Amino acid sequence: MGVYILDFYCPKTKLAIELDGAQHGTSEGKEYDKEREKYLKILNIKTLRFWNHEVIDNLEKVIATIGSALIL
Repeated sequence: MGVYILDFYCPKTKLAIELDGAQHGTSEGKEYDKEREKYLKILNIKTLRFWNHEVIDNLEKVIATIGSALIL
């Protein structure tokens, strides 16, 4: 999407799903993500972010969160 690569994107719903590793917890990673979020918001794209461990440890909750976002 523009200069950014999205982990997962559904154009029909304008929903991006990002899976974050440790690099997103650094100050540089946080700043990069903040700028990316601003850009995607301009395009009216909603972004859901999950830590990698959330997907591994609690996939049902991740899926429920995604499902809720699609209903709204």
